[in-house]
Amino acid sequence: MLGAYGMFLVSGLAVATLNAFERRMTELARCVAGRPKLILLDEPGAGFSQVEVARLRSVIGGIAGVIGARTFVIDQTWI
Repeated sequence: MLGAYGMFLVSGLAVATLNAFERRMTELARCVAGRPKLILLDEPGAGFSQVEVARLRSVIGGIAGVIGARTFVIDQTWI
């Protein structure tokens, strides 16, 4: 599962050692692992660079194709 989100390299590390973006990606991977039908995300890109937000958008946008879940994102700048 982590490989699908570009997190395979950090799979053996303690979460406390990860940076904020890696922790956010880990949170998403944990969420997706439960195979929910709906994922609610509040400000998932808050505090991240434009490059990181673009990567998050890509990952979140691909969730439906991976597990068939719908995503509901609340974000003031998610355009």
